[in-house]
Amino acid sequence: MRTMRTGALAVALCAALAGCGSAPHATSDHVFLRSSGPYGWGHTFVPGTVFTDGFTVLEITDGPVCIVTVDVQHTGTDATLLGVDIRPLGGEIGEFEGTLGFPPMDVGAAAGAVPAVGAVLDGPTPGSTRAAYELLIGYRMGSAGTYHRERIVITYEYQGHRSTLTEPSEIDLCVGSGPEDPPCTPDEDTS
Repeated sequence: MRTMRTGALAVALCAALAGCGSAPHATSDHVFLRSSGPYGWGHTFVPGTVFTDGFTVLEITDGPVCIVTVDVQHTGTDATLLGVDIRPLGGEIGEFEGTLGFPPMDVGAAAGAVPAVGAVLDGPTPGSTRAAYELLIGYRMGSAGTYHRERIVITYEYQGHRSTLTEPSEIDLCVGSGPEDPPCTPDEDTS
């Protein structure tokens, strides 16, 4: 398994932007950043396709929460991670499995997006119990083969306490002759 990690200066950014403590503490007993639950999807793309996976939603029960690192854990080599952004969902449903471009060409799907690492996520508004945020993960497909994302591990800081959230967010991607090809699994040969 490989990992793609971002976040070299995020601790300093979070501390400066949200007043979070810069010294790491033991993992907090409270989880203020929650997963939307496990999910998975698969698709076959033509070579070179750039798209955004926007199906991973995080919920905040208190804030602000600072994103320190985003570690996309995967196997396979035929997709390049272009970046990870995050955007507030507000009241609308913003989840989508894949949309062309990164950032998304659909202006609505990209509204309010910022780079995830270093982002300061506000908690719920008065009268709400949660605030929802959508990860926008950009990929470029290669020329042949498969890619399997196993999970996303997010390190975040809340009131000086550092915690880790493991998001069971799986995708299986293949390169094929076109989007009409059926979804694939890493064991399929698309050549």
